Amino acid sequence: MSRLPLPTVPVLPGAYANLLVDVVARWGISPEQLLEGSGLPLARLQETFWYVEFDAFDRLLARAVALTGEPGLGLHLGLQMTVTCHGVVGFAAMVAGTLREALKLMQQFLAQRCDGLRLCLTEADGLACLAFEQPLPGHRLGDVALAFLLMGTGRMGNALTGQCLDGIAELSFARPAYLDRFADQLPAVLRFGQPHDRLLFPSSHLDLPLVMADPRAARLAQEQCQRVLNSLVAGRQSLAGRVRELVYDEARGFRRMDEVAERLHMSERTLQRQLAGEQQTFKGIVEALREEKATQLLRHQELSIAVVAERLGYTELANFTRAFKRWRGCTPSQYRTALMM
Repeated sequence: MSRLPLPTVPVLPGAYANLLVDVVARWGISPEQLLEGSGLPLARLQETFWYVEFDAFDRLLARAVALTGEPGLGLHLGLQMTVTCHGVVGFAAMVAGTLREALKLMQQFLAQRCDGLRLCLTEADGLACLAFEQPLPGHRLGDVALAFLLMGTGRMGNALTGQCLDGIAELSFARPAYLDRFADQLPAVLRFGQPHDRLLFPSSHLDLPLVMADPRAARLAQEQCQRVLNSLVAGRQSLAGRVRELVYDEARGFRRMDEVAERLHMSERTLQRQLAGEQQTFKGIVEALREEKATQLLRHQELSIAVVAERLGYTELANFTRAFKRWRGCTPSQYRTALMM
């Protein structure tokens, strides 16, 4: 059996909290007032690169809104967001060749660092979509944080390219009453009450060169990003643990290796090599998870053994029976019977 993944606590760049401190100062709110009761020590604000837990940041935003009496605080924050808020990955994005390269870099970083928030960049029919996905039901950002992130990302696109980019921001919450006060400052058309939180813009924007594009600096910055990512992953969760999380989808079943590698932003070859470094294999992880899922599903008496086999990706019942005997030393029917005794 492969070992279970360590529990994850999603985080966001601590620079977001630093930015919040700067913005609420306009209302005469001190850092001590803002952080009171948050569990965040004041000294953290002095660190160069740090991270704030996903839920803690959302609570901090709620306190900031209450202290300032400004429900549109998320838009104030978004208007002040800079690329450097994202630390080393922000610097790498600044010197990338195109907007596409910058967004891919930020997408890769978030995929490794923040399980609670993911950027998903897709293209279809001349339209690009940058979706802000929140895959963890127990960790969801509120309206203020979402307004901040979408507004800020739109502004960063303008800053990186030196152009005023047109686009549409779709948000999942209802249109707020305060929006009219920001009408002349919004970087995009806003649509509310939508099924997704995302930015939509012409695909041609992705190939725009960046103002500070520098191939040599980009190479050095990306190497630094990779070192940071490697240290974060090593200190937080094994690659095998992440593969285990990604390989099985309750709706679709088991994913192929190429699909998992794509979600980890690496090639299949790299995935195999790094798993080998952890004394793991993709096949072994799938096999262990199949055994675990099989024993879980067989407890549901209403499911036939053929249905269990199908859910586990077996096209032939006989293949499932042979695999189960190898795992447990008995057939699925015998295992189910033993459960009822």
